Amino acid sequence: MCSSDLSSERQVSLFPFSSYWLWPVAISLLLSSCVIIQHYPVNKPFVYKTEINVSGAQTASEKQDWEMRLATQLDDSLKTRIISYAGLWKVLRKPVAFDTNNIQRSLQFMEGLLRAEGYFNSQIGHRFQIDTSEDQQRVTIKFQVSPGEQTRIDLIHYDMSNPVVQKAILQESGASALKKGSPYS
Repeated sequence: MCSSDLSSERQVSLFPFSSYWLWPVAISLLLSSCVIIQHYPVNKPFVYKTEINVSGAQTASEKQDWEMRLATQLDDSLKTRIISYAGLWKVLRKPVAFDTNNIQRSLQFMEGLLRAEGYFNSQIGHRFQIDTSEDQQRVTIKFQVSPGEQTRIDLIHYDMSNPVVQKAILQESGASALKKGSPYS
């Protein structure tokens, strides 16, 4: 081959643009996928993440609503507060040391919420896992919630000792929020 033939060949690139734009994109993707942990307890387990999964015959929006409502019942020591800076990186500052007593309190709070909404046969399981990375002991806590069947109002009966009050209540019972078949709450 002649050297003149080599000069007519072009180098084909997978990226039509210069690769300088790839670095910021790659770095932002890398930073957005990880969490920077600051001021953590050294060589002690700390709460890194808490997850709640609700199972049962519910719609996706009901499931998400229950997961958010149950998350409000977590003991403050199990809540992680991750701050995102411009969507580029996430920071977890001063994570709380892990204590199993906080799980028990959270279970009581969650069961109380479910009972208040008429779920008297709910089941809540939990497990936690400790992942070690250098001098960090990251604890991930997972709650599995099965609310069960919600109790519904079957019968409404008013029994007043005063017949005048009884008659007035029965006349206005149609405007009452209590209806047969509505959920107990």
